[in-house]
Amino acid sequence: MNQLHPRRYPEAFRGQLQRLERLAPGITTPSADFQPDTLLLEIEQTGITDDEMASAQTRLHHLERLIADWRIDGENSFEVAFGCNPDVISIEFSEAPPTVTYVQFTESSALGLQ
Repeated sequence: MNQLHPRRYPEAFRGQLQRLERLAPGITTPSADFQPDTLLLEIEQTGITDDEMASAQTRLHHLERLIADWRIDGENSFEVAFGCNPDVISIEFSEAPPTVTYVQFTESSALGLQ
């Protein structure tokens, strides 16, 4: 069974926390006295600028809020099926519920998102 993306995100996040915990035991436990090794922070942040880090954090917080709202609203999902008609250039989502809804597109070679 294909699991919807909003349900996969928390699983991936838990996996990331487990990886960090293996690298630095205690890092995921809220504690005022724990300080991660500076080498760990350097490795985790190598190649990323402060602006890129801030942008990524903003996107993650937005995604987390959307997933929380989606769950509160009843985990509505809406699947869009595509045929191979190249004349279709836009899709109206009038059938989608007026709540936070996860939209999943069926796989299609003709699908191109802009």
